[in-house]
Amino acid sequence: MYSSKHFFDPLVRSVAVLSLALVIMAVAARGQILPPPIDLSSTVVGGQGPVMAIDTNGNIYVAWSQASPGGVFFRRSIDGGVSFGHTVVVQASPASALQMALDASGDINLLWASSSVFFSHSADGGASFSTPIKVPSFGSSAVDPNGNINIAWLDSHSQRLLSIHSTEGGAHFSAPLAVWGFAGEPADVMASAGPEGQFYLFWYYSFHIDGQCDVLFSRSIDGGGTFSTAANISHSAPGACSADPSPFVDASGNINVAWSTRLTGPTGPDIWSVSFARSTDAGATFSAPKSIVSGTVPVSVASGRGIAVDPSGAIGIVWNAGGSVLFAHSADRGDTFSTPVTLSLPLKPNFSGGGGADTTVDSAGNIIVAWEDDGMGTFAGDDNIFFRRSKDGGVTFSAPVNRSNNNNREDVSPHIATDLRGNSYIVWQSTDIATHSPSVFFGRVPASSGAPLSNVQAKNITATSATITWTTTQPADSQVAYFIGSAKPTWSACCNPTNVTSHAVTLAGLTPKTTYNFFVESTPTGSSTQADSSTSTFSTLVATKGVTTGSIATAKR
Repeated sequence: MYSSKHFFDPLVRSVAVLSLALVIMAVAARGQILPPPIDLSSTVVGGQGPVMAIDTNGNIYVAWSQASPGGVFFRRSIDGGVSFGHTVVVQASPASALQMALDASGDINLLWASSSVFFSHSADGGASFSTPIKVPSFGSSAVDPNGNINIAWLDSHSQRLLSIHSTEGGAHFSAPLAVWGFAGEPADVMASAGPEGQFYLFWYYSFHIDGQCDVLFSRSIDGGGTFSTAANISHSAPGACSADPSPFVDASGNINVAWSTRLTGPTGPDIWSVSFARSTDAGATFSAPKSIVSGTVPVSVASGRGIAVDPSGAIGIVWNAGGSVLFAHSADRGDTFSTPVTLSLPLKPNFSGGGGADTTVDSAGNIIVAWEDDGMGTFAGDDNIFFRRSKDGGVTFSAPVNRSNNNNREDVSPHIATDLRGNSYIVWQSTDIATHSPSVFFGRVPASSGAPLSNVQAKNITATSATITWTTTQPADSQVAYFIGSAKPTWSACCNPTNVTSHAVTLAGLTPKTTYNFFVESTPTGSSTQADSSTSTFSTLVATKGVTTGSIATAKR
């Protein structure tokens, strides 16, 4: 008989190791203390499904829908997400499935589902929106740089893929155009726009009764007036189903698309893979599909948000598989891909793990990935929003950072965007676990640049004090965060009146014979971007007779 002792011993050890790993990641995540999240929907009693876009001037636009009492809402920040203006009510009736797209002029276009499907446009940065107009059906929308709008959907009644377009900012739309006809079960149409007025449509379709399906593609090079004959770009093997295409048009106009493929085994388990193809001629041709990873664990690529391409042409793809978020990169424009790496937290038994990943590239070429994860939660589904940054094209990533850090809330569905200064911003849905009421939260992730730090040391350590010293390459202010275990950091008073390159901050009022974690932060003269060190430790000495502890001036963060 199998002894329960033999079962629990390794289980206890594995739980202890996992707990230690999570504490280490929590400490690493505190190497950069971030501004607290903002509840954008507090003025309208909640919301869900937030979307975000940033114009070339750095203005941040966030919109969301609300099922009850209902509405579509919008807020704008003109100071890099430090604050947001008043809430604009675009429509005051139950809504869902909101989409937002900007054109090159920064005009805002919204599409959503309600009692019907509605579209609205803003030409003044979101100060006001046009009266919502009805469009024939809900689908996928795209806006080209000139402001031309295309909406495509699969119509089950007529068994056609239909498209409408507008050259007047959505004031009027064309009659529906039949792009393609079908007799099977197509799904998941995705629309993208090219840099010269092209519109690209992707969807998947089951051709055979054995479940075989493929990813199809059609393009318009005349602003949506006509579309090409549908082309098969996945070329699935017999019995395989390629589905859920995720397209991304990079800054050079190349079309990158990833999708999941399931090959049903005749006797064994299904084989799943993430596949990739690329077009460098505006969709006239595509490369042969390339399998990035394959295995028995089901995979899914984030719909329309799973690909990032840096200025050098390096490609990063993120996907979900079995409660983990994985990433692979290509330095040769998709010819080969790296071995996948796991970005999410260690998966705990009976927990959901990581998912809902989104990715982008900032102005410095850094790749940022955000996702939802319950790996630091107290129960399955107790999700927070995490992010990681890569400065080397996806070869390595920083430690996970808990951006939401909300207790008793389920934080899901992150959407990430960057501005031209390299700052990143994340918006997500946060649901109160007790009341089940959803809200929309926003968080800033300042650029990783700043005053580079070096030679961080703890000196003159006594039972109740320590002096932290470091240097920066340019004059900057001085502040230290210190904490025990994974507690919330305490900050030294901010900041020295004169910015310096040689820094020293004395921490007083410490507890004797205690190990402290600490890191330093400096903001260079004339900048609003902080630079943080990695987390280090020091231990105070044993107290001698007569030693008492005092207080230290601290700054609230």
